[in-house]
Amino acid sequence: MHRGIEFGITANPDPQFSFRFGGTVAIHKFINFQVSDNPKDALQNLNNYEMPSAPRWVYNTELNYYPKQLPNLRMSIELQYLSSYYQNQINTVKYDGYTLLNYRIEYKIKAVEVYSNVMNLGNTLYATNVTRGNNATDTSTFTPAAPRTFVFGIQYNFAGKK
Repeated sequence: MHRGIEFGITANPDPQFSFRFGGTVAIHKFINFQVSDNPKDALQNLNNYEMPSAPRWVYNTELNYYPKQLPNLRMSIELQYLSSYYQNQINTVKYDGYTLLNYRIEYKIKAVEVYSNVMNLGNTLYATNVTRGNNATDTSTFTPAAPRTFVFGIQYNFAGKK
């Protein structure tokens, strides 16, 4: 079962600022998941257990700033959030989730854009996914995410004919 709500809002309270917020809150559960018919197995079914690697909350928000003095400049700060979730099918071990900040700056000169992004601004140590088996002796397997990353670029935008 997957039940939840997706939401989003965009606001432009001032010509210099725009705000965006979007995300989802959901629950992901096994309803009828028989894992064994063997009466000797300790685990017969996973009914009503939450699915592993399925956070309840995920959201992303961004604040953009367009200064009047430099109309071709855009600066933004972005927050990404992923709540805790179970690592295994029997819901005994959780991953804490993460909160990240990203920073972006861009300047347009006619058809050319020069930009820079700082991803994972706080250099947070986190994993994009964490899984674990159901046995007590199993260990977690982490898919590590990138540390603070700097991106620089130049983009040329070709004008299309209409």
